[in-house]
Amino acid sequence: MLKAADRAVIDRYARALFEAARNGQAVDAVRADLARWLDVAAAVPEWAAALQHPRVAPAVKGELLARALGKPTAFTGRLLDLLMEKKRLDALAEIARRFNEMADEARGVVAVAVGTAQPLTAEQTASLKKSLSKIFGDVTLHPRADPALLGGLVVQVGDRLWDGSVAAQLARLKDAWLSSATN
Repeated sequence: MLKAADRAVIDRYARALFEAARNGQAVDAVRADLARWLDVAAAVPEWAAALQHPRVAPAVKGELLARALGKPTAFTGRLLDLLMEKKRLDALAEIARRFNEMADEARGVVAVAVGTAQPLTAEQTASLKKSLSKIFGDVTLHPRADPALLGGLVVQVGDRLWDGSVAAQLARLKDAWLSSATN
């Protein structure tokens, strides 16, 4: 389990990986390696748990990684070796997330988190991406479903948040009603 103090460590690993990959012109290849790792970890949680278990020998962990990832880039391979050596494989998902953010920033791609009450269909995602691209330029959507929103959208770009959810509208209506009732 990652602690708040681990954020700085995660950022250092991600930055070092990004700088090395950028200098080696391998950002896309490293991104693909990390995406494969995340896909396998999501599909087979036991696999990810085995990699993080302290009683699983490093050689076995290396074999598990090789079977799942094939031959990663030298940059990704060195990161994985270092994380195994330092017993920090539990941080890999966060390192991958931060690496992707850095890669997007370097390309001028804006990360947009979108919350909806129901999961978006592929058609809705494409339409929303097109609309947001008119405002922000090249965007990467990070949709998440949250039934508590009831409907509408919550859009976050960096530290800016636009809450057009039904839940937020009802809360504003309630606040307005309560403030007018006390006057």
